[in-house]
Amino acid sequence: MSFEIRIVLFGTLFFVGMLGFYELGRWLGKRYAQKEITFGTRLFGTLDGAVFALLGLLIAFTFSTASQRFEERFRMVIEESNLISAAYGQLDLLPEADHAPMRELFRTYVDLRIHTYNKEVDAETMQADLQKTTVVFNEIWTRAVAGSKKMESPLAGNVLLPTLSSMHGIVVTRAAVMEIHTPWIIFVLLIVLGLMCALLGGYGTAESNNRDWLHALLFPIAISITVFVIMDLEYPRAGFLRVIDMDYIMVNLRNTMN
Repeated sequence: MSFEIRIVLFGTLFFVGMLGFYELGRWLGKRYAQKEITFGTRLFGTLDGAVFALLGLLIAFTFSTASQRFEERFRMVIEESNLISAAYGQLDLLPEADHAPMRELFRTYVDLRIHTYNKEVDAETMQADLQKTTVVFNEIWTRAVAGSKKMESPLAGNVLLPTLSSMHGIVVTRAAVMEIHTPWIIFVLLIVLGLMCALLGGYGTAESNNRDWLHALLFPIAISITVFVIMDLEYPRAGFLRVIDMDYIMVNLRNTMN
């Protein structure tokens, strides 16, 4: 089952669960609530308000961190592309005999970087690509150091080697950032609070004999869609919102190397 289907299924089940808890709260309210207490007042009372506020705060925090990581992954694609482009241009500082083999190594390197994050690549293949990338980079580094020593001016070593170092560093950073996600316990808390708020919402409407279907449906829909989007942002290479849409930058860079 694909990740897209799983999160759609999760969002649907969460919506159904909230709707069920809303009805459960309404049933509890009709059966056990003290009639002298105004239901509307209870809904916005201190305890209810605290739970709703906590849900809102948690959603804001989780959405903010997920969107920041999503943007960071976008930024790193652009940064890596710029570093590779800069290093590729600086190859002219090396002896002319090294130009052709170094450029061929760079083409292989970029092909690997594009393939590593292809949407069809699984985790095992990705790890294999990262290992191959390290092997190719080590060859690039070795040739760059040797070529710099052949030059009378230290310019090649002072300019090219730091760029290569940064180029490899961002590979490690991107791989690490892909593994950073919101802790699962946060999502569990988010689900629990969502269900609790649905329960309180239903409990607060128990005084009315007629169901307010607009509010009964809009609240679960709004919360379940928000949680769905947060989960989608957390896995931008698997869900509907994909960082892979920015990989055209790397592809365009590769095309300039032909």
